[in-house]
Amino acid sequence: MNGTVNWIAVIGAVWGVYGLAGVLGFQKAPPEFTGKSWLKKYKQSIGLSNLLLGALWLIAGLIIGKTDLSRPLRLVILAVLAIPSLVMSVKTSQKYHDLAEEEKKAEQYFDPYGNPPEDEDEEFEDDEFEDDADEEYEEEYSDEDDE
Repeated sequence: MNGTVNWIAVIGAVWGVYGLAGVLGFQKAPPEFTGKSWLKKYKQSIGLSNLLLGALWLIAGLIIGKTDLSRPLRLVILAVLAIPSLVMSVKTSQKYHDLAEEEKKAEQYFDPYGNPPEDEDEEFEDDEFEDDADEEYEEEYSDEDDE
């Protein structure tokens, strides 16, 4: 049995254990996902992806060990077997990052009293309107005093 193939099987087993930990909810998640209601589902999805990678590489390591394949061919087989897990991980991460962004935007505009969101760029300044009112008052009553 080739030593390289044994390492492939060992790496597959490690990924499988790490994936199983994720399915059970013990994986570390990005900090922006902390406290989200869907965090457990995210960890399970990523864990399933890692478990898939681990299982495929473990099986490939055991099968390739019984055959006499060249190193480049073994690398191509491993790369092809990693594609489903990679695609699943990318799609899962993208889905939950988009969900986190949507929730972040929704939290910015949430008002428990039902008031419409205020535009932060426009500030309401009372002084500006008071000055105009004072000027109008002075103009109106200063004309009466002149008569």
